[in-house]
Amino acid sequence: MTSKKLFIATILSTLMAVPCLGRNTARQLTPQQHQIVQKIENFLNGIRTIKAKFVQVNPDESTRNGTFSWLRPLHLKFDYVGNPKLKVFCDSDFFTQVDEDGSSSMSVSNSPASLLLKTHLDLKNDAHIVQVDEKNNLIMIELASLDDPQGMSITLVFQNNPFVLKQWKTKDATGNITDVVLIEPQHNVPMGEREFEVK
Repeated sequence: MTSKKLFIATILSTLMAVPCLGRNTARQLTPQQHQIVQKIENFLNGIRTIKAKFVQVNPDESTRNGTFSWLRPLHLKFDYVGNPKLKVFCDSDFFTQVDEDGSSSMSVSNSPASLLLKTHLDLKNDAHIVQVDEKNNLIMIELASLDDPQGMSITLVFQNNPFVLKQWKTKDATGNITDVVLIEPQHNVPMGEREFEVK
């Protein structure tokens, strides 16, 4: 795998380690957990945009930081500090990395990012819900593949009051963890699709 494709694969893993489709076991959740999952779904389906600074901690403990932008449902972008030419874009079809050497793309089809790019998120049916927990004003939900619930997973972390997405942690099939922390997230700030055009 080339270095460009490896970098894009890392970005994909930081977003969602959850291929979706199929039947879930949401009936195993307690009534309180059902309410929490519904709250998460309502939040994600109710926002139009998210913009935040981010810090990404990779499995080798190296770090990257920059700005994360999400125009729901079909547009994601990472702008990296320290290299203004390094950007990662996502639309309904491709993840594209742009840097000083040009651009390189990978298909989003059947990728982990597909869950985030859904017009309507339905976590109870789109992913296997491994765990739901609430403590210290934080809500955490761990999601895994419906086809391989013991494999890759992602944990989304929300601040409960006010309710905001603060962090996600992905675990790959070998147990490597990538951690992304959102700093000062802003919701429903004006964004246009032109901001997500690959340049």
